[in-house]
Amino acid sequence: MAVAKELGQKEVFDLGAFDSVTRSNEGIWIPILHPITGEETSTEFCMLGPDSAEYTAWQDEQAKKTQEYMIREMANARSKKKRSATEQAQLDLETDIDLLCRLTKGWKEARWNGEELEFTPENVRMVFSKNAVIRLQLRRDIEDRERFFMMTSKA
Repeated sequence: MAVAKELGQKEVFDLGAFDSVTRSNEGIWIPILHPITGEETSTEFCMLGPDSAEYTAWQDEQAKKTQEYMIREMANARSKKKRSATEQAQLDLETDIDLLCRLTKGWKEARWNGEELEFTPENVRMVFSKNAVIRLQLRRDIEDRERFFMMTSKA
């Protein structure tokens, strides 16, 4: 390819090299970073990605809920009953937790207050509800499509 570039030709782009759907559906292991040092810990979460069928289904559900909410808001406009900022913030938090619960497929070496934490739907929800650091880190990491490219070893 170096000869082609020397002659002013562009590199051929392999469209299949940036497949993020496969790994999004399989899930990748994401190490939890220490909140102070930023170093990787031994705890890892297996997360589905932004191009997974599960994430897409969640987005479709959210779009439908938003549409239903807008219809109710228009109907309630006459009564001037609106959601408070606090109510909206709580709803946004619950929505975020729901997404993370759906995308979490496992964990390794998870502990809670010194005890080994079994991987169950209830424990997953508890961790995301009570630990903003983990919730925010994993939310950021799953939105990073590059982590889910088949060609990368970033994850």
